[in-house]
Amino acid sequence: GLSIALQLFQKGHSLIIVDRKEPDYCSVPNGFKNSVQYVKVDLFSKNDIRKLKKYVDIVDSLIITAGFGRVAKCENLTEVEVNKLIQVNMVAPIRIIKMFYNRIKSNEDFYTAIIGSIAGHITSPLFSVYGASKAGLCSFIRNINVELVADGCNNRVLDVSPGSFRGSSFNGEKSDISLLSDLALNIIHKMSKREMLYIPQFEETYKNIIQKDWINPIEFGLESYKYKIKNNRLT
Repeated sequence: GLSIALQLFQKGHSLIIVDRKEPDYCSVPNGFKNSVQYVKVDLFSKNDIRKLKKYVDIVDSLIITAGFGRVAKCENLTEVEVNKLIQVNMVAPIRIIKMFYNRIKSNEDFYTAIIGSIAGHITSPLFSVYGASKAGLCSFIRNINVELVADGCNNRVLDVSPGSFRGSSFNGEKSDISLLSDLALNIIHKMSKREMLYIPQFEETYKNIIQKDWINPIEFGLESYKYKIKNNRLT
């Protein structure tokens, strides 16, 4: 999210950053902090999400990058964690899209991108609830894009569904936005072209992975399970 914001800032766009905590400005150029507006919103709070209504008629682009998860057996997820996974990864983005939907469906240009996950498209054991939340989100995006096409609307919602990538703190690594500039630029480019699905490294990696999963999801899932265990990703 911060890397995308930085690229848009460098292109001269005005930005509103929405997050439960303010970004770490140490990794961005001087002037960035004073040029953006920060709004504190916790996506687990329905009341917080309502704060975004005041911006519906102000912005012309919406990029949702929030999400979390951990590699764990379903039996080891707490009830609170399950609720948060579903709320933050799926319900909150859907509610926000609904909030902005009249803008998306309008005749005016409106650009939208949401970070899904490759786990939303393939079998992903030890990511059971996370994968389910992302699968629901990715399905929602596909379905509303069909509705937009059927209604003769030119705007689309881009599903960005990566696997692991360097520079992200998602897997417990340190964030490093210097490694993410190409990915951020690709997301902006595909969003501006109104594409509907972007799986980074699709041809190199995920095309074959998706095909293997379609052919035999149990066999593929067991391979994925063993890979995560072998690489000590279980928490």
